[in-house]
Amino acid sequence: MHQHIALNGDDLAMNSPFIKKLLKGECRDYFPELRGKRGVLFSNTTLTRFIEEEFKHDNFELTKKYGRSIRTLSSGEQKKVLLEFLIGTKPGFIVLDNPFDALDVASVKHLKARLETIAREMMVIQVFKRKNDLLPFIRHAMRVENGEVVYADGIKNTWKNMNRKKKSILTLIFRGLYTNKLIASKS
Repeated sequence: MHQHIALNGDDLAMNSPFIKKLLKGECRDYFPELRGKRGVLFSNTTLTRFIEEEFKHDNFELTKKYGRSIRTLSSGEQKKVLLEFLIGTKPGFIVLDNPFDALDVASVKHLKARLETIAREMMVIQVFKRKNDLLPFIRHAMRVENGEVVYADGIKNTWKNMNRKKKSILTLIFRGLYTNKLIASKS
Protein backbone atom coordinates (compact mmCIF):
# COMPACT_ATOMS: atom_id res chain seq x y z
CA MET A 1 0.00 0.00 0.00
CA HIS A 2 1.37 3.40 -0.99
CA GLN A 3 1.32 6.48 1.19
CA HIS A 4 -0.56 9.30 -0.54
CA ILE A 5 0.02 12.95 0.31
CA ALA A 6 -1.84 16.17 -0.47
CA LEU A 7 -0.22 19.61 -0.17
CA ASN A 8 -1.99 22.87 0.52
CA GLY A 9 -0.20 26.22 0.50
CA ASP A 10 0.36 29.45 -1.34
CA ASP A 11 4.00 28.89 -2.32
CA LEU A 12 3.84 25.52 -4.05
CA ALA A 13 4.65 26.50 -7.60
CA MET A 14 6.59 24.08 -9.75
CA ASN A 15 9.79 25.98 -8.98
CA SER A 16 9.31 26.09 -5.21
CA PRO A 17 12.17 24.48 -3.27
CA PHE A 18 9.75 22.03 -1.65
CA ILE A 19 8.33 20.75 -4.97
CA LYS A 20 11.83 20.52 -6.48
CA LYS A 21 12.99 18.44 -3.51
CA LEU A 22 9.92 16.20 -3.79
CA LEU A 23 10.47 15.55 -7.48
CA LYS A 24 14.07 14.56 -6.82
CA GLY A 25 13.09 12.28 -3.91
CA GLU A 26 15.06 14.44 -1.47
CA CYS A 27 12.43 14.75 1.29
CA ARG A 28 13.55 11.53 2.94
CA ASP A 29 13.64 13.02 6.46
CA TYR A 30 9.85 13.06 6.38
CA PHE A 31 9.17 10.64 3.53
CA PRO A 32 11.70 7.83 3.51
CA GLU A 33 9.59 6.02 0.90
CA LEU A 34 10.75 8.62 -1.66
CA ARG A 35 14.42 7.65 -1.30
CA GLY A 36 15.87 6.96 -4.71
CA LYS A 37 12.59 7.58 -6.55
CA ARG A 38 12.07 10.05 -9.35
CA GLY A 39 8.82 11.95 -9.49
CA VAL A 40 6.90 13.65 -12.28
CA LEU A 41 4.75 16.77 -12.09
CA PHE A 42 1.24 16.76 -13.56
CA SER A 43 0.35 20.45 -13.71
CA ASN A 44 -0.82 23.25 -15.93
CA THR A 45 2.79 24.48 -15.90
CA THR A 46 4.03 21.14 -17.25
CA LEU A 47 1.30 21.14 -19.89
CA THR A 48 2.19 24.70 -20.91
CA ARG A 49 5.83 23.69 -21.35
CA PHE A 50 4.84 20.86 -23.71
CA ILE A 51 2.57 23.23 -25.67
CA GLU A 52 5.41 25.75 -25.98
CA GLU A 53 7.83 23.01 -27.13
CA GLU A 54 5.33 21.90 -29.74
CA PHE A 55 4.83 25.46 -30.98
CA LYS A 56 8.50 26.52 -31.00
CA HIS A 57 10.17 23.30 -32.13
CA ASP A 58 7.42 21.19 -33.75
CA ASN A 59 7.96 18.67 -30.96
CA PHE A 60 4.78 16.56 -30.84
CA GLU A 61 6.02 14.26 -28.07
CA LEU A 62 2.71 14.23 -26.17
CA THR A 63 0.42 13.69 -29.13
CA LYS A 64 2.63 11.70 -31.49
CA LYS A 65 0.28 8.70 -31.52
CA TYR A 66 -2.79 10.92 -32.09
CA GLY A 67 -1.35 12.69 -35.14
CA ARG A 68 -2.57 16.13 -34.08
CA SER A 69 -1.42 19.12 -32.12
CA ILE A 70 -2.05 19.28 -28.38
CA ARG A 71 -3.30 22.82 -28.95
CA THR A 72 -6.29 21.40 -30.86
CA LEU A 73 -7.45 19.33 -27.87
CA SER A 74 -9.85 20.45 -25.13
CA SER A 75 -8.34 21.10 -21.69
CA GLY A 76 -9.75 17.78 -20.47
CA GLU A 77 -8.21 15.91 -23.40
CA GLN A 78 -4.90 17.73 -22.91
CA LYS A 79 -4.74 16.63 -19.28
CA LYS A 80 -5.61 13.03 -20.20
CA VAL A 81 -2.81 12.95 -22.78
CA LEU A 82 -0.33 14.55 -20.36
CA LEU A 83 -1.20 12.13 -17.56
CA GLU A 84 -0.79 9.06 -19.76
CA PHE A 85 2.51 10.39 -21.11
CA LEU A 86 3.87 11.02 -17.59
CA ILE A 87 2.74 7.61 -16.32
CA GLY A 88 4.39 6.05 -19.37
CA THR A 89 7.76 7.36 -18.17
CA LYS A 90 7.43 4.94 -15.21
CA PRO A 91 8.03 7.40 -12.36
CA GLY A 92 8.35 6.36 -8.72
CA PHE A 93 5.59 8.81 -7.80
CA ILE A 94 3.50 11.59 -9.31
CA VAL A 95 2.88 15.12 -8.01
CA LEU A 96 -0.50 16.54 -9.04
CA ASP A 97 -0.63 20.34 -8.98
CA ASN A 98 -4.29 21.35 -8.76
CA PRO A 99 -5.27 18.63 -11.24
CA PHE A 100 -8.93 19.63 -11.53
CA ASP A 101 -8.43 23.30 -12.45
CA ALA A 102 -10.12 24.29 -15.76
CA LEU A 103 -11.93 20.95 -16.15
CA ASP A 104 -15.63 20.32 -16.67
CA VAL A 105 -17.54 17.92 -14.41
CA ALA A 106 -17.19 14.94 -16.77
CA SER A 107 -13.42 15.45 -17.09
CA VAL A 108 -13.04 15.76 -13.31
CA LYS A 109 -14.94 12.50 -12.83
CA HIS A 110 -12.77 10.70 -15.40
CA LEU A 111 -9.54 12.09 -13.94
CA LYS A 112 -10.49 11.13 -10.37
CA ALA A 113 -11.22 7.56 -11.48
CA ARG A 114 -7.89 7.35 -13.33
CA LEU A 115 -6.00 8.76 -10.33
CA GLU A 116 -7.57 6.15 -8.05
CA THR A 117 -6.20 3.45 -10.36
CA ILE A 118 -2.78 5.12 -10.47
CA ALA A 119 -2.77 5.34 -6.66
CA ARG A 120 -2.79 1.53 -6.48
CA GLU A 121 0.41 1.48 -8.56
CA MET A 122 2.44 4.36 -7.14
CA MET A 123 2.56 7.14 -4.59
CA VAL A 124 0.37 10.15 -5.40
CA ILE A 125 1.17 13.61 -4.02
CA GLN A 126 -1.59 16.17 -4.57
CA VAL A 127 -1.31 19.97 -4.41
CA PHE A 128 -4.77 21.47 -3.99
CA LYS A 129 -6.49 24.77 -3.26
CA ARG A 130 -10.03 23.65 -2.51
CA LYS A 131 -10.91 21.09 0.13
CA ASN A 132 -13.50 19.60 -2.27
CA ASP A 133 -10.70 18.72 -4.73
CA LEU A 134 -8.99 16.46 -2.20
CA LEU A 135 -8.77 12.92 -3.53
CA PRO A 136 -10.88 10.42 -1.57
CA PHE A 137 -8.08 7.99 -0.72
CA ILE A 138 -6.28 10.51 1.51
CA ARG A 139 -7.12 10.27 5.21
CA HIS A 140 -4.46 11.94 7.39
CA ALA A 141 -2.73 15.28 7.48
CA MET A 142 0.65 16.74 8.27
CA ARG A 143 1.43 20.43 8.58
CA VAL A 144 4.73 21.83 7.40
CA GLU A 145 5.81 25.39 8.11
CA ASN A 146 9.03 26.84 6.74
CA GLY A 147 9.99 23.42 5.38
CA GLU A 148 9.57 21.63 8.75
CA VAL A 149 6.87 19.18 9.85
CA VAL A 150 5.16 20.72 12.89
CA TYR A 151 1.95 18.69 13.27
CA ALA A 152 0.38 15.47 12.05
CA ASP A 153 -3.17 14.26 12.61
CA GLY A 154 -6.35 13.18 10.82
CA ILE A 155 -7.86 15.47 8.20
CA LYS A 156 -10.72 16.76 10.36
CA ASN A 157 -8.47 17.86 13.21
CA THR A 158 -5.99 19.38 10.83
CA TRP A 159 -8.70 21.39 9.04
CA LYS A 160 -9.85 22.77 12.40
CA ASN A 161 -6.30 23.77 13.31
CA MET A 162 -5.68 25.24 9.84
CA ASN A 163 -8.73 27.45 10.16
CA ARG A 164 -7.38 28.87 13.42
CA LYS A 165 -4.12 29.95 11.78
CA LYS A 166 -4.04 33.37 10.13
CA LYS A 167 -0.74 32.98 8.31
CA SER A 168 -0.28 30.91 5.18
CA ILE A 169 0.71 27.32 5.93
CA LEU A 170 1.63 24.24 4.00
CA THR A 171 -0.34 21.16 4.87
CA LEU A 172 0.54 17.67 3.81
CA ILE A 173 -2.28 15.19 3.85
CA PHE A 174 -1.68 11.52 3.49
CA ARG A 175 -2.92 8.08 4.43
CA GLY A 176 -1.49 6.00 7.23
CA LEU A 177 2.01 7.16 8.11
CA TYR A 178 1.49 9.75 10.88
CA THR A 179 -1.50 10.11 13.18
CA ASN A 180 -2.40 12.19 16.24
CA LYS A 181 1.15 13.30 16.92
CA LEU A 182 2.20 16.85 17.65
CA ILE A 183 5.74 17.05 16.32
CA ALA A 184 6.45 20.68 17.15
CA SER A 185 4.51 23.84 17.81
CA LYS A 186 5.36 27.27 16.45
CA SER A 187 2.05 28.97 17.27
